Formats: sequence, structure tokens, C-alpha cells
Amino acid sequence: MVAAPAGGLLYSLLHLGGFPGDLQFYSRHAKQCVLELGAGDGRLAAALCDGQRKYVGIEIDPALSAKAAARVAADGNAEVRTADFFVDELPAGVDTAILSSNVLFSTPRHAELLGRCADALAPGGVLLLDVYNALLYLQDGEPGDAAGGDGDMLVRVTDELGRDWSCFERDPTIDTERQRISQPYEFVSGGETFQETLVHNYLLPEELSRALDDLGLTVDSTMGDFDGGVFSSQESEHVVVVATKR
Repeated sequence: MVAAPAGGLLYSLLHLGGFPGDLQFYSRHAKQCVLELGAGDGRLAAALCDGQRKYVGIEIDPALSAKAAARVAADGNAEVRTADFFVDELPAGVDTAILSSNVLFSTPRHAELLGRCADALAPGGVLLLDVYNALLYLQDGEPGDAAGGDGDMLVRVTDELGRDWSCFERDPTIDTERQRISQPYEFVSGGETFQETLVHNYLLPEELSRALDDLGLTVDSTMGDFDGGVFSSQESEHVVVVATKR
């Protein structure tokens, strides 16, 4: 076993390819003044920063923040801040706020995080987000148990040092009382292996809709993928939302 690679590589390995159509979705719906909370290593920022939009990304991890800043450095309208989106001051009056790639599930403080987005938005501004459909996990597992199956190959990528890694998603442990999913990953490169478990605090789709409404955000569309597919609670892997501040 080896230690998890430094410099935000774990995040990059998991998010390198993103989800089919996600960059196009966010580029299509983002307006002119964008705030992204949880910017990661800047994969989405690089797609959004076209020299026309004003972009501010917030990322708490210094290594990831540095990567994101480097990716958009050539765009004079783009800025990445190493900051805590719960604590530090955020831009106000933006017309687009983004929580991509399950950022909302990275904390149990869902209402607070959504509220920070709502506060940053100008009236008529849009919140764009995507999370996975937790209902699919609940169909397969009992409280405290691992969901069925031995896990699947998630992605095969090459890291910054040129090493090839295979990432396997192993059986998650589900705590329905706390609405928490602990998802283990195993990374293999040649004879090297490391493991990491990410903890997600999920909302069910109907809970997410209620939370947005309570904060003065009208849900314009809830999709099951990034291409506008109809959301199915029993089949869709993703919950992709466009909501407008009233």
C-alpha cells in the first residue's frame, strides 16, 4: 500500500473525465458573472473562462486552488480564491452560482451552503448544480450495510507523473438515519495501491427541491442527465438542477 498522492491528485483522478456532457451543460446555462463554490482543480473553470465571462472560483484546498488558478491564469476576468465558502466573504450580485460534481453532498450543512449561493445571487440569477441520485443507493442497501456487488472500475487515468492508474469504486456503507454514504475507492498503478473513503451527506431529490424553495429559489428544471433527459427517481444516476432566484 502507498500513501494517497499529494497535491490534490486524488481529486484529479476521480474527476479527470467528469460526467458525459457536464462541461457543455454548465457552459450552456452559465451567464456572464459566475461564482463556483468548490472549484476543485479548475476543470470546469477552464471550460467556463472564455475571456468574456467574469469568473470567481472558491476552493478550500490550497493545492487544488493553485491548479485551478493556473488553468485560468491567462484569462484576466478569472480569479480563484483559496477560501472557505462557509466563512469567507463571497462576491455579491452574481448572475450564476455553481455547485458541481456533488459539492453539495460534501457537507451536511446543505441549507447553509445553498443559502450562501442564494445570498450571492442577484434576483433572476441562476443556481446550477449536480449531485448523484441517492435513491439508487438506497434501493440496493440496508442501513449500516454495504450495497450489493464487489465494486466496478470507475476510471482509468494518467497522473501528473505519467503513471497509469485504475480507480475502482468499492461497496459503499449507507447510514439512512444520518443520510450519509461512505464510499471507498481503490487506486492501482502497477504494484502500487492506495485506498480512500469519501463521505457524502446526501439529500433526496424531493428534499433538495424543498430546500431550494425555502431559500427563494424556483426550480426551473430537474434533469436526469446533462443533456436534458427527464429525471427518473428509479433510473437516473444524476440530479441536475437549474433554479432561479425569485
